[in-house]
Amino acid sequence: MRRLAPLLLVALLAGGCWDRTEVNDIALVTAMAIDVGSEHPYRLSLQIILPQLVGARSPGGGGGSSPSQAQQVAIVGREGRSLMEAADSIQREVSRWLRFGHTSFIVLGEELARRGITDVIGFLATHRDVRLRTPVYVAEGDGLAVLKAQPLLEGTPGEVVEELGSMQNLPRATVGSVADELGREGIEPVMARISTTPALSPAGFDGGGGGGGQGNASTRLELRLTGAGLFQGDRLVDFVGPQEAMAIAWVRNRTLESLFTVFPPEGGLVTFNALRLRSRLEVVPVDPRPQVRIHLTTIGELLENSARLDLTDPVVVNRLERLVEATVAAEIAHAIESVQKRGTDVFGFGFALFKRDPRAWRERWAREWDRVFPTLPVQVTATVDARRIGLVPEPVDAPERPVRQFPPGEEGAIPQDPTQVPPGGEPPVE
Repeated sequence: MRRLAPLLLVALLAGGCWDRTEVNDIALVTAMAIDVGSEHPYRLSLQIILPQLVGARSPGGGGGSSPSQAQQVAIVGREGRSLMEAADSIQREVSRWLRFGHTSFIVLGEELARRGITDVIGFLATHRDVRLRTPVYVAEGDGLAVLKAQPLLEGTPGEVVEELGSMQNLPRATVGSVADELGREGIEPVMARISTTPALSPAGFDGGGGGGGQGNASTRLELRLTGAGLFQGDRLVDFVGPQEAMAIAWVRNRTLESLFTVFPPEGGLVTFNALRLRSRLEVVPVDPRPQVRIHLTTIGELLENSARLDLTDPVVVNRLERLVEATVAAEIAHAIESVQKRGTDVFGFGFALFKRDPRAWRERWAREWDRVFPTLPVQVTATVDARRIGLVPEPVDAPERPVRQFPPGEEGAIPQDPTQVPPGGEPPVE
């Protein structure tokens, strides 16, 4: 019996959950904004889900709005001399324990980002409840304005940002990736820029405050991802548009589908959708400056053929692939040149040089990289494989109209600026 007594004691002690936290005692944080405070260095704003409204619907389906369209979350914020002090001030005023494991995204205010984010990322990366995979964005203006947005199509801003991030070709930054890049040599952080715009109005809404329950449309804000923020060290230095942001994502192998429009020599246009995208980056340490070579490969589909090319002819398809390759390379090179003018190496050219020759990097290039990077010669090439043509070759108009052959020896027009339509982009002359 004496031998069984310790076993019985262990069984009794192991039967309970001594450190449990009940679900009703937890407040789930769905989004976080960090700004510069008016009286203290930091202002922390948290978006907390309201469990009593999640999944609820308005009765009757009449004029009242459902909680899925109205406010499903509460926003609470406090200032502090440190982020932990601000979080503790919020915790003292909330009746439930704050939990950050379900945070959809973190947004940094523009003023805070320009001041420096080392301490902020350090706090987030070492917090026991914040996931390293949590997406991080930089706001155009205050981060709190992002949390106050009331999107029409989704219930909360977190759902909007999650969907936009999975659909658009923008650099993806997380708490872990930013912390990693802040500690690396030869690469700077980059984050997608998030902005607020006037919200979509429901059909039939006249702004008169009727029974729709949507509020004044002028006070509602939608969220958009509108480019990327470039950092030098831990400070935001500039914003770039979607084209430059796409180039950054391509070079860093963090991209989704991309559309490219090409202009055959006889007029019209053909739209190519790049599906599988890969890039290979090589930095050669030669005098007087290293040389950068980037090769892009993609497999895609043809979506539009207003040039009326005969895409059943392999020769025509091959020449069209060459035109797409030249256009892809020209657009990416143009965007890289634009980023180089900002002087911040978000592509990781310096890190690639460091990996190739760490000693040469530290002895020569590291000290003057900020001056060398904007002048680096970059060669961009591409390989395109158009495997999906589908019904694009079949014209829908009168069969007597000719289907055109790609003229031999002519490459077509390649735009120097992707936002401009070059000569030859007009409809083909009959």
